[in-house]
Order: sequence, then C-alpha cells, then structure tokens
Amino acid sequence: MDFSTFLISPPLPAVAYAQYRLPFWTVNRNQAWWARGVLMMTGIAFGLLAVRQIGVTESRLMQLLIFLAACGLVHVPAAIILFLKQQQRKNP
Repeated sequence: MDFSTFLISPPLPAVAYAQYRLPFWTVNRNQAWWARGVLMMTGIAFGLLAVRQIGVTESRLMQLLIFLAACGLVHVPAAIILFLKQQQRKNP
C-alpha cells in the first residue's frame, strides 16, 4: 500500500457512512439535506484549504488525493457520532 492509498482509505468510507446515516437522525428530509449540505460544504472548504496549504508543489493527482482526504476527514467525527448513536439505539 502506497502513501496515497493510505491517505484516503479511512476518510472516504466515513463520508459514505455519514451521508447515508444522516437522514435516520433528522426530523424531515429538509433537515437531512441541510445537514448533508453543511457537512459537504465544510468538507470542500477544508479540502481546498488543505490543497492550498499542503499541495501547492504537488502533482495534480496528489492534490486530488489531499483534497479527498481532507474532505473526508471532516466527516469522520460525524460518522463516529452517528455510529455511536446507532449502537446506543440497538443496545439501550
């Protein structure tokens, strides 16, 4: 496994999980879309900032990987919280 694979491996499943589980914890679809939008916009902003700070001298592929990793990193806390809530609901 090279560095680029290691860089994006953990955050990308967190993106999928957080985006999938959000509607289960919101009152209606409108709130789910707002939560998804805020999370994605925060991820995009963090990804762009990371590329600007870290990846200026890197290749385009590495810049893309840095962006994906940073964007995904924003989703990790949300995914953990949603996972713990799901576990709490299963085992009261």
